[in-house]
Amino acid sequence: MLTTVVTRLGGRAVGLVAGLAAATNPLLLAWVVEARSYGLAVLTTALAALGLARWQHRPAPMQIHPDNLRSCVRSAHRGLLESMA
Repeated sequence: MLTTVVTRLGGRAVGLVAGLAAATNPLLLAWVVEARSYGLAVLTTALAALGLARWQHRPAPMQIHPDNLRSCVRSAHRGLLESMA
């Protein structure tokens, strides 16, 4: 998971170096042994980091013209009122 996030952010070579550093770091390995009960928290944090990396590299959002936005809101409002009737 770490290498995936770092590869997305810094490139393939940086991801490989980060993976090797994490796999051979004795302090990190000792912490992982102690943190077995926190596996879900570590997984959630890693997934959040991956989501952040993906979000950061997404294409720019489309610009919505104010007139189009008003018509979308009106139609959604009409649909909501009709569904409640």
